[in-house]
Parts: sequence; C-alpha cells; structure tokens
Amino acid sequence: AKSMLLLAQSRGDLLNSDGKKKTILAASSGNTGCSLTLVGTLLGYEVIVITNKKCSQEKVRTVLIH
Repeated sequence: AKSMLLLAQSRGDLLNSDGKKKTILAASSGNTGCSLTLVGTLLGYEVIVITNKKCSQEKVRTVLIH
C-alpha cells in the first residue's frame, strides 16, 4: 500500500485539478484496505474503504481506528 500510494502521489494522481488532495476510495475486505487506510491517513488523505459482510470485525475496527 505504501508503494502504491507514494507512486500515485509522485505522479500527481492524488490531486484534483485545483491542487487539493483527492479522497482515496478502496474496495477491500483484507489487509490491503487496512494498509491503505493507515498509510493514506498518515499522508494526509481522507480514506474510505468499502467492504462486505464477510470482513472480520477485527479488520473493520482497524480501519475505523484510522
């Protein structure tokens, strides 16, 4: 997740046309969603992770903490 976000950030893919940071939106029920949330938040982005009912409560709590 860190490599993906840093690459996207270096290419300017995470900025709107007015220079403001975009919201990161991910569909995940696994560790990638948790990692995107942690790294994205540390980089100053709003992160939204969409999951399904099968996702463990532990992973949901981890995403919600950040």
